[in-house]
Amino acid sequence: MKLESVPIAQILEELARILPDTAWLTDLRIEGDTVEISGLSTSAANLLPVLERSPHFVDAALAAPLTLDPREDKERFSLRVRVRRQPPERASSREGRSG
Repeated sequence: MKLESVPIAQILEELARILPDTAWLTDLRIEGDTVEISGLSTSAANLLPVLERSPHFVDAALAAPLTLDPREDKERFSLRVRVRRQPPERASSREGRSG
């Protein structure tokens, strides 16, 4: 069962690595293989391709419309992304050896 769970530390590490310094998270929610993040960014629309390019995430989408926060002079965003399930490498390498 532990092998089926999403590695939360790995998700946090990847988000910290790929998100630009111009994005700030205010909320993070992980349920199953779905990650929802909300926050502020100077260009929130540019976050979708950043998440899609990550080898850890797929299906990045807006969870709500982007809005301008005039007090912060930034875009408020809410995004949803799924954690990519990696195919078991060992099983595929064993299959290639038999024969």
